[in-house]
Amino acid sequence: MTETAPRIEGPRVRLRPRREDDGPLIEPLRPEAGRSGGDCETLVITRTGEDLPIGVLEYRIDDPTGGSATIAWVALTEGARRWGLGVDAVLIFEEEAERHWRVRQFRVPVPVQRGLALYFWLRLGYHPLDVLHDEQGNKTIPMIRDVEPS
Repeated sequence: MTETAPRIEGPRVRLRPRREDDGPLIEPLRPEAGRSGGDCETLVITRTGEDLPIGVLEYRIDDPTGGSATIAWVALTEGARRWGLGVDAVLIFEEEAERHWRVRQFRVPVPVQRGLALYFWLRLGYHPLDVLHDEQGNKTIPMIRDVEPS
């Protein structure tokens, strides 16, 4: 899902590739998510039928031959929260990743201090693994969700 990839559209949200002019609207979300970007692809979340960014979903396909993908982070602007739009964005991303890359396992790193994020992923069917510590001493809970073969 890069610039040449089709947009992913659901009933309420759409995911599209990031454009240069999106930066001022989505960069303020990065510190809140506690993420630096790294080696991930960025998809901008908009409402269906609109083009104004309301959030970001960053991901990495860990196994391009079919296997696993990591959702590095999802964040929405303040006005778009608590309406289920983040859930919608994750679900349509997962559906596309299953179809396009045959992904069978999704992973997400959740910082321990982000209790609401942990709850968000639990509601989506993700299961926590053991807490990990990085080089800076930050604690992260890796969470996974396996997809049933169709």
